[in-house]
Amino acid sequence: MKLDGIKRFSSTAEDIFDYEKPALLVIDMQKGFIYPGHAFSTPAAYDLIPPIQELLTYFRKNKLPVIYTEFVYSNHCPCLNGRLFPCEKDIPDGGERCCFEGDDSVDTIDELKPLPGELVIRKYGYDAFAGTSLDYCLRTQGIRTLVMVGILTDECLFASVSGAFHHEYDAVVASDCTVSLSDPRRDVILEVIDKGYGSVYTAGDIIKILEAKRNS
Repeated sequence: MKLDGIKRFSSTAEDIFDYEKPALLVIDMQKGFIYPGHAFSTPAAYDLIPPIQELLTYFRKNKLPVIYTEFVYSNHCPCLNGRLFPCEKDIPDGGERCCFEGDDSVDTIDELKPLPGELVIRKYGYDAFAGTSLDYCLRTQGIRTLVMVGILTDECLFASVSGAFHHEYDAVVASDCTVSLSDPRRDVILEVIDKGYGSVYTAGDIIKILEAKRNS
């Protein structure tokens, strides 16, 4: 299917993604990563809220699944060999708490809060598929296409896109719904995804494609 005026991030014309009961996967849009005052606060992520809300509205209106991931640090499950050191030191040890199990900072931000009944997958690393029930939950619903949004582009989002690819899902990333610590890093990763792992479009174009395919 070819839709006029819609371009992928890498400006190639091929491969409008398939429509097979898609789900929206919102990756790690958590208070500890978004709101000021936390160890991993990413203020630029506030700009992602309106386009993610646009996708949420579309998916919910059309009764399509919405799934969230939330990164959790637990002393019972240390992760990533110390690379998340601000998370891995509790206050008595002189570090900073961020996304500790049981803390409010783990929860998705209020602006994008999951509705009752929407699946929330908690994970201990970058990849949403690694050590979680995500693949099982998707397959039992017959989901084949994942529209993916969230942070950070070059860490949890990219790792999860790779996980989706290797679990044979059709991965689609909304370019205006993800951010990295710098625009060049974000753009490089989006190009890598668009050329090798899936497709990258704006949120608005993703909705146009979904709507066109739903009605075809």
